[in-house]
Amino acid sequence: MCDDCAVPTHPGRKGWLFETVANTYPPKDDEHSGKWCFYVPAQQIDSLWLNIRGALAWGKLGKKAKTGKVWYRQNSTSYIVVVYTYNATDHADVFRIAQELINLGINDAFYKTDEQTHERLYNGPMALKQGGYRPLYRIDQGMILSQKRITS
Repeated sequence: MCDDCAVPTHPGRKGWLFETVANTYPPKDDEHSGKWCFYVPAQQIDSLWLNIRGALAWGKLGKKAKTGKVWYRQNSTSYIVVVYTYNATDHADVFRIAQELINLGINDAFYKTDEQTHERLYNGPMALKQGGYRPLYRIDQGMILSQKRITS
């Protein structure tokens, strides 16, 4: 077991790998916090995670992020990365972090609120049929897009 490894693909790593920094901005997370989520191939996750950790340390991505192997897709070798924002209604901060992700080479990501996660609303075609949602924002081919939430 490897509880302290900072490398996502370390053979002993199980579960989420968290990175949290103690800085004064942004303010404390609140009930409106949210997250940018994106998938990364196993061959790229270690180097990207190192860059994410650096961007967090420099205050470019807020305070925290996590990554873990995608366990809910059969035979997947991908990892999911989650970069948290303190408040989904602070559009300037959400877009600022999106731009930093683009600068790190992320071209495809989606944004959701923690409230949507607590409500177990997930994206994707099947989720939409089951009353899911469309992400509030997306990064698509390096562009930040705004989308309307769908509820049923």
